[in-house]
Amino acid sequence: MKLRGNLVVLCHEGERLSAVWGTVQKDRVRVRGWLAAEQPKGIDGSDTEGVGDWVASSLKEAGCKARACVIAVPRASVVLKRLTLPAAASGREGDLAGMVQLQMARQLTMPLQGAAIDYVRLNSPQTESGEGDPTELLAAAL
Repeated sequence: MKLRGNLVVLCHEGERLSAVWGTVQKDRVRVRGWLAAEQPKGIDGSDTEGVGDWVASSLKEAGCKARACVIAVPRASVVLKRLTLPAAASGREGDLAGMVQLQMARQLTMPLQGAAIDYVRLNSPQTESGEGDPTELLAAAL
């Protein structure tokens, strides 16, 4: 993934917001500003709209003008699982996504309702005939 231009990196962990923004170029990064703030007492952490409004206004007040954002997620909020799936008769990506969803639902101790699941292949895709080695994946639930 190539990141270029004005970018902000955010981390909201607990009741603390940390952010740094700047310009990303081919061979360097120029930091333009940073922010460390405590969440106001009147904002409920489960109120996503309220937290989003607070983050946006905090960044605006601090002078952040970045258009792209990378969000750093605390380790306690993510579950990573290495999965090995059998070589499927169909190598379609949609089938693989469903298999990952099913395996994560079986292996996690938390309910998947409201969770986002993504994965990355650790080995090369199978041949069109479906023959080949099992598919190795790293799956994440957030």
